[in-house]
Amino acid sequence: MEFTLSRIVGLLLVAIIVAIIGSRLRMPYNIGLVVTGLGLAPAPPDADINFTHDVVFDLILPPPLFETAPSIPWAAFRRVAPPVLTLAVPGVVVSATVVATGTACGMGGPVSSALLFGLLIVATDPVSVIALFEVNAASSQMDK
Repeated sequence: MEFTLSRIVGLLLVAIIVAIIGSRLRMPYNIGLVVTGLGLAPAPPDADINFTHDVVFDLILPPPLFETAPSIPWAAFRRVAPPVLTLAVPGVVVSATVVATGTACGMGGPVSSALLFGLLIVATDPVSVIALFEVNAASSQMDK
């Protein structure tokens, strides 16, 4: 248990360092995490961390789901809602089906959990959604 906890704290420290470096380089946080993950991927796995659907639902999903929702400007949301919804609904259905199929086959979990995971993952692309709202908010500020 101590080894697993120290491993999680170590990974959180790496994420904090990536956030600091990314902000100084004006690089999106998610891109920094992907680059760091690619760098850490060849390291041998020496921890007994079981990657189950409970870990995904309890630890991995909540931060991206609830991080920036309270700070979205409503005026920008109302302006972009019709085209976003028109494009998002079919895209979410197709992507969720693909992710759910891959998750159910790859992790061997229940299909209902895999479908829920697929729906949650494909519906939350924080980089593009938040960037879209920030651009629209900035353009509406310039228009005034």
